[in-house]
Amino acid sequence: MIDRLTLTGDRLYVERLVVDVPELGAGTAGGTVFEVLQNGATLYPSSAEDDQRPRFAFDAAELAHTHGVPEIRELRRGDEITFATV
Repeated sequence: MIDRLTLTGDRLYVERLVVDVPELGAGTAGGTVFEVLQNGATLYPSSAEDDQRPRFAFDAAELAHTHGVPEIRELRRGDEITFATV
């Protein structure tokens, strides 16, 4: 888990998910996939068929993913939002 927060406003609509990593990891293959969960459920429920979650290859030159649009976009007061890597 990277971070977790609880929404205190009435509603939040996610227009775009931006992930910006400050430095390259130490991996030698594969990549890093980022996950956002709403009360334990992914904002990308179709990820098993068409995975649109933000990701970086282990040797990516640019560590900013700025075009992610999650499938679940409405968050409500009291929702626990968790940011993690898969």
